[in-house]
Amino acid sequence: MRKLSYFGLFAAVSLFAASCAMEEDHVIFDLNKATSPSITSIQGATLSSDGAPISFNFNLPDYQLASGTTYALFAGADQALSDPQKLSATIGTDGTVSIKQSDLNSMILNLGGEAEKEFTLYFRLSSWLANDKGNAVESSLLYSNIVSATFIPYDMTVLDKDIYQTVWVQGDYCGWSHDKSQFLYNYSKDGKTFSGVVDFAGKASGGIKFTGAASWDNSTGNWGSEAQAEDAEAGSVQLINGDGSKNLVCYSKRFYKFSMDNTTLLLTKEWGADKIGIVGTINGWAAPDVEMNYNADYVRFWADVEIDGDQEIKFRADEDWTWNWGADAKVNGDNIKVSTGKYRVYLDLNKGIVELNEKMYGQQEPSASGDEPQPDKPASWSLIGTLYGSSWDSDFDLTNTSGDIWQIRSVEITASDEFKIRADHDWSNNVGGPEANSESTIDPSNPYGVYKPELGKAFATGGNNIQVGVAGVYDITFDYANSTILIEEHNAAYALIGEIDGDSWSKDVLMTQNGDIWTSPVVNITGGFKIRYDYSWDDANCYGAPAGFTPVIGEEFTAEQPGSNITVPEPGDYKVSFNAATKAVTIVAVAFPETMYMIGQDFGGWDWNSDGIVSLTPVHSGEGQFWTVRYIKAGVGFKFCSKREWNGDFWGLETNDGFTEQGGNCVVDKDGLYLIHIDLKNGKVHVEPARIYGIGDCFGGWNEGMENALFTNDGQTTSAKLAADGQVRMYVASDIATTDWWTREFIILDGKIVYRGTGDDQERVACKAGQTVTLDFNAGTGSIN
Repeated sequence: MRKLSYFGLFAAVSLFAASCAMEEDHVIFDLNKATSPSITSIQGATLSSDGAPISFNFNLPDYQLASGTTYALFAGADQALSDPQKLSATIGTDGTVSIKQSDLNSMILNLGGEAEKEFTLYFRLSSWLANDKGNAVESSLLYSNIVSATFIPYDMTVLDKDIYQTVWVQGDYCGWSHDKSQFLYNYSKDGKTFSGVVDFAGKASGGIKFTGAASWDNSTGNWGSEAQAEDAEAGSVQLINGDGSKNLVCYSKRFYKFSMDNTTLLLTKEWGADKIGIVGTINGWAAPDVEMNYNADYVRFWADVEIDGDQEIKFRADEDWTWNWGADAKVNGDNIKVSTGKYRVYLDLNKGIVELNEKMYGQQEPSASGDEPQPDKPASWSLIGTLYGSSWDSDFDLTNTSGDIWQIRSVEITASDEFKIRADHDWSNNVGGPEANSESTIDPSNPYGVYKPELGKAFATGGNNIQVGVAGVYDITFDYANSTILIEEHNAAYALIGEIDGDSWSKDVLMTQNGDIWTSPVVNITGGFKIRYDYSWDDANCYGAPAGFTPVIGEEFTAEQPGSNITVPEPGDYKVSFNAATKAVTIVAVAFPETMYMIGQDFGGWDWNSDGIVSLTPVHSGEGQFWTVRYIKAGVGFKFCSKREWNGDFWGLETNDGFTEQGGNCVVDKDGLYLIHIDLKNGKVHVEPARIYGIGDCFGGWNEGMENALFTNDGQTTSAKLAADGQVRMYVASDIATTDWWTREFIILDGKIVYRGTGDDQERVACKAGQTVTLDFNAGTGSIN
């Protein structure tokens, strides 16, 4: 029998113009005439956790229609695929498939495979026509051929996400990144009901959505609210699928247990809480409860508890009995009897498991990444040696200036002095120089090896004594996280100190000098502050305001010594300038930040501590404007923030063009080299294919936008050939520019791209006709050959 299907292809109307004269027209396709996709071959491998993705090709199906197609990859342990399992894979419209080795490994172990032993998987690709909403048309299903490949898996922890089908819970709590998502699980294995506990870390109100795969593809599920008008803490929400679905913003607690029916798309809130605790005879059945931690990888709550005598315990939410769990994690269940001992108490409210584990008490809780436990950081670091006439018996403490950075300033060091840095005034943890590159001069009869540093250049730590070798006053900085030490000649400077940037009179904010004028960076002032010189509280080095005086923002006043605390009319962002010759102080309110950062899957992996975060360049003379050029992959999200933190991040402003919003992130529709230009003053986020131009004699003239000076983009790099001898100057064009070309200028120095930003005219590099300039903005490198 011939099978015919009828369906409207709304998105493809223009391809069937001849039919448009009819008031109602449908496309008819015959599945019997369609050609199925076919897998060419798959190469087996010995799998590893950091191995390159397993890739293969397939021949595209031919439905003999101009319509979109969607795919899914399945695998199983037998050639008949009697129990096919869906694999997470990237399937391209160009006939390519890519699978993470870790995903293959999880599937093999879940199917009964053993680590270090060969296991054969059988693969089959399914394809469907996609309707105008991107959803699969069920009646158009085609199967590919079945192809096998043999793999050797590695030993790994198998988590719930490796065993059960999942729904990805997306939201502000995970930066809208599928790689950091938590899940709802199909514990019943009916393919219908998904449930689970999710830790939203206090960010549930920032938005929640659900997806059926690690993507925002409507064909696999992009589920959200229809109207974004649900009651606060709604007991249930009817979800809808597609780009029109909105973020759920009706929930505000930290933990929730949700269940979702993926056939009706009804989401049910089982319970919500800000904390889960242990209560019982151990605390007289009264608050405060023993608050439990949550391990999102192992989907369980846990706490270490020391029990004295025979006791009884239960678990409850928010120190209230509305929601409580007893034996077998049952709601309102029986008390749990516990005898004397030290336990790690586990509560798994997904699978209904209570465990008291004595071996895990006091141990590092495991994570999916298998990270080794991090030792506690030292509480202090100090110099110890022969400084100030001491003999390795006096500590001179460093100050923790930020994060893992420790510093001591104005250290007087003689030519023969030696020293090391040690933790907590104890020799069990100490560091010095990396190797012996000089000899000690303390005792000429005992010339042992010491390390002599290059001033102003950070060096890796080691075990040798450090000897500067030249008498002077020095600043010493120890970076504990990166195990480096920096020794610099001390340069006295003015600084702000007080209730600034969340600190309270313990950290100096250094000012920069231009003649007699010293200027602070943009700081957030929340209370009083002073200006001081060379980190000194001596009256002669401190500057404040006249008693009872409140400065007028933008107007100059004369500081007094030591003076009263300087205040501002209201907390906010300001810049402070100080004239060291006249003592004049001016405080200016700042409307726009001085920094802007871009984060994304390919730009720091959504980790603000990563070196991959992009620092945008300020546009010279363009208030509130920033730009960068980067190679961006289609569909891979990115967004922005003026600080390296999830506080104030944004994907768009009042006007947005050149990209689309997907799950609260920016995405482009094609791989390419792009300019990202942000104009905070005019409320614009602008993305366009990057147009890099040269200008000047070597590019044939000084006119802006010369076609013969336009660089040619080739994937991640862009290049141009010089037409004549001259000095290389380059800039990026922008369709929303409000300033001249040189405000977005950059050059190449020592193989690096150097941006002008808000600085003065840059150093010049002379070049010859015929040389080629090549730029790689992602790597930050350039060459002239």
